[in-house]
Amino acid sequence: GVQLESDPLSMNWDGSVLSGDVRVNNVSTGSTMKDIEARIFSVNPPDVGIGWNDHEWNYKSAAEGLSSRFVNWAFSGSGGADFDFIVEVSWTPVPAKVAWESERDGNPEIHVSNRDGTEIVNVSSNGAQDYDPSLSADGSKVAWRSYRNGNEEVYVANTDGTGIVNVSNNGADDYYPSLSADGSKVAWYGYRSKNWEVYVANTDGTGLVNVSNHSGTDKHPSLSADGSKVAWMSDRTGNYEVYVANIDGTGLVNVSNDDEGDEYPSLSADGSKVTWESFRDGYAEVYAANTDGTGLVNVSRHSASDYYSSLSADGSKVAWMSYRDGKAEVYVANTDGTGGLVNISNDSASDYYPSLSANGSTVAWHSTRDGDPEVYVAKTNGTGLANISNDSGTDASPSLQGN
Repeated sequence: GVQLESDPLSMNWDGSVLSGDVRVNNVSTGSTMKDIEARIFSVNPPDVGIGWNDHEWNYKSAAEGLSSRFVNWAFSGSGGADFDFIVEVSWTPVPAKVAWESERDGNPEIHVSNRDGTEIVNVSSNGAQDYDPSLSADGSKVAWRSYRNGNEEVYVANTDGTGIVNVSNNGADDYYPSLSADGSKVAWYGYRSKNWEVYVANTDGTGLVNVSNHSGTDKHPSLSADGSKVAWMSDRTGNYEVYVANIDGTGLVNVSNDDEGDEYPSLSADGSKVTWESFRDGYAEVYAANTDGTGLVNVSRHSASDYYSSLSADGSKVAWMSYRDGKAEVYVANTDGTGGLVNISNDSASDYYPSLSANGSTVAWHSTRDGDPEVYVAKTNGTGLANISNDSGTDASPSLQGN
């Protein structure tokens, strides 16, 4: 049944899936309050919602959902003595978003649009160079690096272009931001300590933490959905390895743990699984493992070069770029090595830098198939291909809602 909790569990936006018994609300110790008329509903599986009547609020209706959608309710009463029972539940779809860098305005800028290419917004909107967007899983915020102050800094803004904040805000260079699912935290690597370190802060610029805190070179972080864990690459052992730690620097694990070079990690939403590119076989391959270092799998399994992995929220699927066909193509596979590979891009041009949606159903990348780099989106079964940038400038490096 559905129970009452003073601080309800919010599972929206991080791409997680209901399995087994999930406690939505938890009765306080000694409480005699009850929640009744619970309804579980799904309009677009596997998106699931739970609605109930909440005694704490005079039986007003409440809900938790697992989707980028708004809940619409029809009620039978006004609360209080009349109570308020759920008689109808529906979803209003909210278009998923994608961010990318575009030169359509004459210089690299960060643009955000709906996943179908509509409602394009120039978020960075200045004359400097803006690169490397990272979109929050709820589609509300985007982070990127900008040269507008004369050095590389990490900025965060709402995806409508409002609320721009210089989060890194120092005279050294800062690169490669990675946002938490709800847009509340951002990780990046910077040179403020006179060596490259991985930092995490709140997206309002407060709460800065040096996570890596080492004299070696630490780069390219990937943040978990709740902002509690971060993966990155470090050369502290003499070659690059993939590490995972809590954002306070505790619980450090060398996940890759070999002598040949391991780079560019992508962390799952719950921080339990990580993918990266490894040179342990003499060439670049995509590997996956649990973040405690167990369960190592060679996902790409080919002697060609395989790079730049992007992991689904639950860690079950990974997208990457591979040269196995003689040019760069985008592939998707299960991280446990089962089920074979799907060539998503599958054309004679070059296709680069995939970004996988949280549920692993959609992938974005940039392709030269139209003669200039454009951002494309498709389903991970290879269907539904769409050019969403669709202009004559250079469009590249997409970040898909739920990445």
